[in-house]
Amino acid sequence: MSRLRVEPDPVSPIESDAGGHHEAHYHGGIADDIRMSSISSYTAGAGREQPEQQPLTPVNDSDQDNSYNSNYASHTNINIVPRNFNHEHKAAGFGPDNIIQQTPITPLHRRAPSVWEKTTEKWTWEVAATIASLLCQGAIVAVLAVYQGRPLEEWTFFFSINTVLATLIAAEKSFMLFAVASCLGQLKWVYFKTKNSPRPLHHFGYFDDAAKGPLGALRVVFSFKVRWGIAWVGALVVVLSVAVDPFAQQVLSFPTREVVVDDVGGVSFGYTHNYTFGAEVDPQQIGKMGTEEKMYPWILGETVDGGMIGTITAGLYNITAPPKYNCTSKCLWKQAYVSLGFESICENVTQATMATEKCSGEPDGTGRMECNMTTPGNITLQTHLGLEDGFTALVVGTKRLDYGVVRDGDGLDGVGVSPRFTRLAVLNGMEPVNFGFEEAHLAGHSVHECELGLAAWRYSNVSATGSNFTVGTNEKIPIETNGTYVKVDGNFTGMIQNYDEIKFTLPSGDNMPELTIRAADFGALGDFLSREPFTGTITNMLSRGSPGIRSGLLKADVPAVFDTVAKSMTDYIRSGPSSSLARGSRIDGVVFIHVEWGWLALPILSAVAAALLLVVTMYASARLKGLSLWKDSTTPLLFTHYNVQDGSLNTQMAQPRDVKAFAESVRATIR
Repeated sequence: MSRLRVEPDPVSPIESDAGGHHEAHYHGGIADDIRMSSISSYTAGAGREQPEQQPLTPVNDSDQDNSYNSNYASHTNINIVPRNFNHEHKAAGFGPDNIIQQTPITPLHRRAPSVWEKTTEKWTWEVAATIASLLCQGAIVAVLAVYQGRPLEEWTFFFSINTVLATLIAAEKSFMLFAVASCLGQLKWVYFKTKNSPRPLHHFGYFDDAAKGPLGALRVVFSFKVRWGIAWVGALVVVLSVAVDPFAQQVLSFPTREVVVDDVGGVSFGYTHNYTFGAEVDPQQIGKMGTEEKMYPWILGETVDGGMIGTITAGLYNITAPPKYNCTSKCLWKQAYVSLGFESICENVTQATMATEKCSGEPDGTGRMECNMTTPGNITLQTHLGLEDGFTALVVGTKRLDYGVVRDGDGLDGVGVSPRFTRLAVLNGMEPVNFGFEEAHLAGHSVHECELGLAAWRYSNVSATGSNFTVGTNEKIPIETNGTYVKVDGNFTGMIQNYDEIKFTLPSGDNMPELTIRAADFGALGDFLSREPFTGTITNMLSRGSPGIRSGLLKADVPAVFDTVAKSMTDYIRSGPSSSLARGSRIDGVVFIHVEWGWLALPILSAVAAALLLVVTMYASARLKGLSLWKDSTTPLLFTHYNVQDGSLNTQMAQPRDVKAFAESVRATIR
């Protein structure tokens, strides 16, 4: 037999109308075998002898004053008996007359309740906790909504956004579980109050375990003994609270995205609307231009753009320099840019040229056979075949298209100038057939005629990554009309001066710029391409003179070679001294804040379910008359009176403050 002795607390005595101790005896029995119902009173049957009241003695503790407070005149005996009480129990002397013997506890002298007591007797703290939980959830949604899709660097708070989110989730979960625990505690009293027949006492444990944590809550969720929807919802909220933190950790991710950042000073590539180097006219040649049929060099060699000469030479051998631009990582140019450049137009004229071929001489013995032919562009080519000199492997002939400008000594101002400055004819020869016979002739020749001239190029969708410069759209804009010669000094109308210009107008539309090239620099290009070492002949044995740079055309794909030359020349002036800078943007890898809203569903639903649970619990408690708001307290069980006949529990301490005051005034031990 367990014996619970209760004595007044000497530290905080309370007043009572009668002196005495309170002693509760628990005789046998198991909680699972007890059925209890709503509060009622037990009265012994008529004629039954009431057991004699036994005076209580204080518990002698070494650390307490043995003085006895005689303000308690009543005592309480609580006897727990088997649920299935029968005649065998009564025959053994264990019956209703000696099951419970108690003297009603005299109501305590009530002191003024504290603020805490007033608060906890109602739902103030639970409502406040629920509101705080919902506010935390709202703060989470607000913060994430504000920073969704924004760079992480814009978060400047002392704590990281992950820390703030974790803190708000922890606070929301704590507030929520506080309210849910109180609801589950109160629901156990509602549970035993809402049924006329007694319920198993051990169901108290289900509610208490559910309020303690997820494992206990699982018992309620999967229990077939407690089929009560309200408590089941509360237990489910406790169980799901385990997943709130893991779900919250999945809400935020930080992907790296490419962001275009304006970089006014760093990112650039060149483009130009004019070509000006500084070539100078040779004064000694000017007088010959109007009378001589043969083209004389009229540009001072030391003033020619050597960079352009090197670019042409490299292009002949398919050597291209990397484009010049400034980009440290990854860059983008959003706008389109029009730049002055060059173009080549080539045509295979083999059949038309060979139709004009006329040969003389004999190739056998020590003889020599020579053949002359003319291209459709009026360029004369000569080949030969002989034992001593071999056969012609390559012939390059040119014709200047700016010839009229140079020779015109009468008023240059306003003269039309073609944008094409040089026409070239390239013959690649093959070994002769029927060598040594009188009918011998050359076979397998190929003749191409190409023109080099000015053109405009539109660059759009330009990007760069490291050493890779990419032009998404490289559109050629042909210059379809002649340019206009512009004299700088009108006093010298018949003479080319160093600062004279030729202006070209592009087709109208899209704000096309005017393109300009200095006349002397324009003439220098034609001058270089019209004579040695660019023009001449190469044989298969001994060159008639130095092979020169024309050897780059030997057995080559002539159109492809001149396309490379034109591109190299364009890139050169685009990045040359007359160029302007096209400012671009830098593409940086930026870490962004990304919110996966779906992972917030569980925290939000849990908070809302907890709020609804509180509302339903408050309503269920209010509608039951005489039910106190004991919530999760178990102390009231010590001050209840159990009636074996109807399984009811009675107490005279209806208010939680009374239970608390009485519990604070006594000390107890189990023996």
